[in-house]
Amino acid sequence: MKLTYTLKPGFAGPRAEWPARDHDEPSKKIAEEKIESGFYRAAGKSPAPSRKPEVPLSPPPPSPKPTHWEPGEKGKPKLVEG
Repeated sequence: MKLTYTLKPGFAGPRAEWPARDHDEPSKKIAEEKIESGFYRAAGKSPAPSRKPEVPLSPPPPSPKPTHWEPGEKGKPKLVEG
């Protein structure tokens, strides 16, 4: 079976013994394992559509207030915001 290599987000690559390229796999059983891994698809078949998150992403937290150190009582440093 002819297989097309596809990148899998978040992973470096397939198992060490599997080539990271398009190739012809003679064993149907191994070809099915490779397709199930997500690193390959049958040649000529379009990749599965990517799913978008159903819940919108929350906004990032606010930036922290700028701070700096100033001399305090008895020479001890004091953290000051602003």
